[in-house]
Amino acid sequence: MDEVPIPNNNPVFIKTKVTQTKPKKKSRLLETLKNFIFMFPLAMVICYQLYSLGYRFGEFITFPPTSVTSYIFIGCLLLMLLVIQILMRSIIYAVLVGIFFLAGIFSAWFGPIYDPIVNNLSSITEIIKSAWTRKDIPFQLLVTGSMSCLFAAIIFSQFILSLLVKSFFELIFGKNWGDGKWMGYVGAIALIFGIHISFNSYHKYSNDNKEKLIWKYYQTYTPLEKFVTRTPGSVSYNENYIWVNNGNKVLALNIENGKVEGEKIINSEVICKGISKSHYPIVATKERFIILSPTLETSLFEIVYPYKYDPSDENENQASDTAKLNSEVKSEISENNTEDKELLIPLTYKMIDEETLLAFFEYGKMGLYNITNGTEMWCNKIESSNKINRIFPDKYLDEISYLVNNKKLIVSCKNGFVKSIDIKTGKTDWTYEHSVARIGGKPQLGYLSKNDDRSLVVSFKTGEIVTLGYKDGHVIHKAINEKFAANNASWCNERKAHFITDEGLYYEIQLDGGNIENRINALPNKAEFYPMIQDNENGIYAHRENIYHVSPEDGFAKLIFTSKNRTFVTKPVFVGKTMYIGTQDGWIYCIHYGSSNVKWVCHTDGELMEDSFAISDKKLIVKTKSDSIYVFDKDYVQ
Repeated sequence: MDEVPIPNNNPVFIKTKVTQTKPKKKSRLLETLKNFIFMFPLAMVICYQLYSLGYRFGEFITFPPTSVTSYIFIGCLLLMLLVIQILMRSIIYAVLVGIFFLAGIFSAWFGPIYDPIVNNLSSITEIIKSAWTRKDIPFQLLVTGSMSCLFAAIIFSQFILSLLVKSFFELIFGKNWGDGKWMGYVGAIALIFGIHISFNSYHKYSNDNKEKLIWKYYQTYTPLEKFVTRTPGSVSYNENYIWVNNGNKVLALNIENGKVEGEKIINSEVICKGISKSHYPIVATKERFIILSPTLETSLFEIVYPYKYDPSDENENQASDTAKLNSEVKSEISENNTEDKELLIPLTYKMIDEETLLAFFEYGKMGLYNITNGTEMWCNKIESSNKINRIFPDKYLDEISYLVNNKKLIVSCKNGFVKSIDIKTGKTDWTYEHSVARIGGKPQLGYLSKNDDRSLVVSFKTGEIVTLGYKDGHVIHKAINEKFAANNASWCNERKAHFITDEGLYYEIQLDGGNIENRINALPNKAEFYPMIQDNENGIYAHRENIYHVSPEDGFAKLIFTSKNRTFVTKPVFVGKTMYIGTQDGWIYCIHYGSSNVKWVCHTDGELMEDSFAISDKKLIVKTKSDSIYVFDKDYVQ
């Protein structure tokens, strides 16, 4: 009998096997690549924006190390780059925008970025070859190679930072947040656009020079090492032209409108501080002085340098140690006879008037030359022989001290010597030898000051201030006090000397005996590594962000101006009681120091130095570190 299923209330469920499909795993590499391609147009916009912004920043500031403003700018820029890194979250693009930003700054400083990079890479090859063969590495190559290494180090730090930012987002928010979103890129574009508008407004306000600026001629740092240290370059002028020699070429600029009226490609080998007045432009090459026509079309005269050793150096007019020093030089030369014909390249030269050039050579030689007829008036051994390190010229340029008066050239020499030279013949009329030859193990140099038509004053770091007669060098007065360690040449009048010490203390003393008439703390809170600007004649002293005026009548130092977060570096120039002074990051102030009234303020696109100013007729000539030239109306009142 067959079985029949009986229905009941307990249903039977039959399970069927369901096959589940796993979600397809996304390729992380593929997603990153897609994001990279999709964001490419936005990233290129950011790169262009940052290049332009970097160029604008590079035009405005060179980030001088002694200016607080530099660190404020650097901090803001680093914060901006960090925010952009967070918004983009792409290692490749984040590094790329950093490179574009640096390229913009470098282009403003050195010209088209391609040339310095290629030159730097070739320099690195030469540096490696020099190091491998154990030869001396030229300083210029070392500087350019270091700039390339610095560029590479910044790029590497950008890469590490972008890697950390990307890893942070992946670790905290998940891998989907590792790559930037389009809203982040749009936000970065808006951020940079806002910074552009803000900085351009600030830049326009800073450079609002329409009324007071007559013209400007902008130059980049050429050669590259000029950015790091002083290199061959000089500026001179007459009533019609300003001549700019940046080491590779000479330009003749019309002093009225700044138009380039002449250009000559020629290499200069000599560094000159300041802006000098001269009838003609002068170029010091490896072999000779070349005096050019005002428009640089022709060479008017050429004056060959002296030889390294000349037997005529040993004469009666030299100091007692000259024969010994010459014998040392002669013994060095005898080891290699080819050096007998080696020419001396000047360390520097000065225009003592518009027609006469005073050249300073190694081995203690000095020469006087007339540039209007191309003649050598004389070239004699004046100073003691010593080897000069040309890599750091500031050290030996600051040791050059001389003055001209009563047809005499007075030279302050090492080891406490002061010599009077007949300006026509070059013969030594008299020599003063100070009792203390060295200080701190280094040769002592005296600071020279004019007193009157019959005497001059020599200030020594050991605290002696000596008054000498022009005629025969006899001692007229002495003021001796270890506290009288003057920082620079004193200003003397009515048998009194006015000077300031390294500690910032102002003294007014009597030349005869040294009685103290006045003592003032002219520079409170003085810091050692900041420059100290002084003009003893006008009683102006500047340090860091403050300018003080010392009045002997009032007997105290008055703070007349403060430029917050900046550093004053330029030696002031004066027209009556109107003073022109500048900060390291390019700001120029025209101040009436009697009333403390600021007549006008403006900014130059470049870094100012100690010797950046000169006055010509109704013009203030300003030279920046890159040899850019600005000409202002000095009589303008805002």
